[in-house]
Amino acid sequence: MALVLHLQNAQFLKGRYDRQGRVTFRGVSQFTQTVENCEDEAIWDERFEWPVASSIEKYETIEICLYNFNKFRSKKLVGKFEMVLQKLVEDGQLYLTESLLDANNTAIATTITLNLQYQAPDGTVGDWMKEDFAYKHLPDDQVDNAGDDIFDIASLTS
Repeated sequence: MALVLHLQNAQFLKGRYDRQGRVTFRGVSQFTQTVENCEDEAIWDERFEWPVASSIEKYETIEICLYNFNKFRSKKLVGKFEMVLQKLVEDGQLYLTESLLDANNTAIATTITLNLQYQAPDGTVGDWMKEDFAYKHLPDDQVDNAGDDIFDIASLTS
């Protein structure tokens, strides 16, 4: 039902800049917070989610771009990582540390660390964990003897 990316960090960066990441899946881009004045490592520890109504195809990709960010000038691409989601579709979860590619598609020393999870709409891939669902516990006086929640029908109709 969702593709979730947990972007942890980028390491082995050069220079002292403000850093920002962009993550794109199915044409929808999401941006990280800007890490200001970072040198060697940018730590985001951010989670991005894309709801999926139709299953992800094995040929679809996710792209992560890392930029030197400047409020007054255009952003400068540090590097990018693009991945075909075939292995994720098969396994449901991946943990990666990968090198970025520069504008000339040459590997650079900068790496990103991320965790990808996929839960298919039909339930064929991905783990459904209890903590993925929020459940509100009712006080004991609002639970009947059988353990079922008691609802006030009047409050539902008004």
